[in-house]
Amino acid sequence: MRRSLRKLLDFEFERIVFAQLVAFGAAAGMGAIYHCAMPLIAAALIYEHRSAGALDVTAINRAFFPSNAFVSAIFLLAVTIDVVSHH
Repeated sequence: MRRSLRKLLDFEFERIVFAQLVAFGAAAGMGAIYHCAMPLIAAALIYEHRSAGALDVTAINRAFFPSNAFVSAIFLLAVTIDVVSHH
């Protein structure tokens, strides 16, 4: 029971991060390019959560470092392309 509650709370963190990214896009007036990148970010967050579930060092490293780098790169590209295409 304790482990499943922990996994649920851990996944809640990814959901909050995703919701904040979507809210940022709405508040900043981002367009379709930004919002089309959100499924890629959601997939990376889900991958990160599932990979970290193994609770071994290799899985955690694989989950956090490459996944967060991917999320950061997609976010940067989406914001940059969206802003440049609107000006």
